[in-house]
Amino acid sequence: MYLKARIKKMDEIAEGVRRLVLDVHIKADPGQFVMVWVPGVGEAPFSVSDVEDGLQLVIALKGSVTRGIFSMSEGDVLPVRGPYGRGFTLVKGTVALVGGGYGLAPFPLLSKRLKDIGSHVTLFLGFRGSRNYIDPRKVGILADDVMMATEDGSIGFKGLVTEILGDLSRYDMVYVCGPERMAVELLRMVDPSRVEISMERLMRCGIGICGSCVLDPLGLRVCSDGPVFRGDVLLRTEDFGRFWRGWDGRKEGIC
Repeated sequence: MYLKARIKKMDEIAEGVRRLVLDVHIKADPGQFVMVWVPGVGEAPFSVSDVEDGLQLVIALKGSVTRGIFSMSEGDVLPVRGPYGRGFTLVKGTVALVGGGYGLAPFPLLSKRLKDIGSHVTLFLGFRGSRNYIDPRKVGILADDVMMATEDGSIGFKGLVTEILGDLSRYDMVYVCGPERMAVELLRMVDPSRVEISMERLMRCGIGICGSCVLDPLGLRVCSDGPVFRGDVLLRTEDFGRFWRGWDGRKEGIC
């Protein structure tokens, strides 16, 4: 069932990235997603960024659905359904959040829930440059320590976010969302059973029926068995870091 959400606020927070606040209130676990429908265009999945003061989403301009959303204005109606999927496991202890670009989308809600249970949160973020930089405070991410990296050196360390992670064994859990090549590299640095990764895939139905987001050979459906998976589970698939299914169901290289 769709909720007729009205856009309360839409801000550009980086080049080609906007933060939406919708006037609907839902309960969601960190890492879950909603399907957003643009009538006459189609629908796409987006991570729930926060649920405080309305449903909040961080959306990057990538295709026809996001172009349709970006063409809207505050006050317009945007139908949504959900939340769906399996989110992050909340671990009380010393934890790290590792994000690349707009991959920080699920971290506001995740960080707040982690702080609620008394965890010490270290945030690592990587961006291409200052034009792509998203201020974590503007989207409501809570962290005890923040480390930044940009590929051009315009903000923080010059290089990749994986170069500033240090010894990941000191964390009870590492939460990851961002480019898959980043996640692949991170899993070489730590026990993969202590890593949870939010996957991005094309989703048609969002509820595990259509099979468009299946990971071979385990048959895992990103929309219903995920989108969050433990690292050691993903290493048993042949798709992680390698393939993405297109609209015709065929696998396409992603890295």
